[in-house]
Amino acid sequence: MLLANSARSMAPGRDMAPGARQHKPRHPGAATALSMRPFNRDTLPHLVNCGLTLLRERRDTWLCRLLARWWGVRLGRGCRFCGRVVFRRLPGSAIRIGDRCTFRSAYWSNRVGLNRSCMISTLREGAVVEIGDDCGLSGTVIAAERSISIGSGVLCGGNVTVTDTDWHPLDRCARRRGEPGRSAPVVIGDDVWLGLNVTVLKGVRIGQGTVVGANSVVTGDLPDNVLAAGAPTRVIRSLADEDSIGPHGSCHRWWPGRALQPQLVSERRECSA
Repeated sequence: MLLANSARSMAPGRDMAPGARQHKPRHPGAATALSMRPFNRDTLPHLVNCGLTLLRERRDTWLCRLLARWWGVRLGRGCRFCGRVVFRRLPGSAIRIGDRCTFRSAYWSNRVGLNRSCMISTLREGAVVEIGDDCGLSGTVIAAERSISIGSGVLCGGNVTVTDTDWHPLDRCARRRGEPGRSAPVVIGDDVWLGLNVTVLKGVRIGQGTVVGANSVVTGDLPDNVLAAGAPTRVIRSLADEDSIGPHGSCHRWWPGRALQPQLVSERRECSA
């Protein structure tokens, strides 16, 4: 009953003057949890954790924005940070991040189990890292010697690694001489989901809408809209339209009482009701 009443109270236009602007909470998940759950001994630990999560997130977002400016990273609007991201941009290279991206680096920010912070780095002058809008990264390492391009709506599960270089050559004499490994650009299309512990290696192109299973090692190109897994990765099956499109005919999440928002379904708020 409490959930139903709360949802109705959030409906647009209810008890509002004509032309009045509806308030949209900055952190919908935690705000929903705090407003829609009854306050009792059973819910107390969860609600306290929601409040602490909001405080930590605001602190970390403020700090990471300062770090991004210090390292010359172009950061889009509305990006959220849980824990500190490690930025390392060499002079003459570029790191560009789109709007509304979420970075989870703290162990408490993703219950799948993170063993490291997010790290985004360039390894050589002229290298470029580009991340599109509405992406979610958890304990993700991205290191570019030439170019790594990540589309919009991409999800990187816990402890994903994306790199465009071998780091060291195969030839032992070349390694002793300190020569660099081979490198080739990496392109990841829109709405790709990389599962837990996935590694994407040099020269790979992953088509839009493709899902890569946990613990996979991607060494070759993957087409659009397929499910792939393994080490090395192979295509398991094609993803039909009904696998990727929600009940409203959209990939966006429906928040009660609001129009569809451009927020990814799997960008789950830690304290969502």
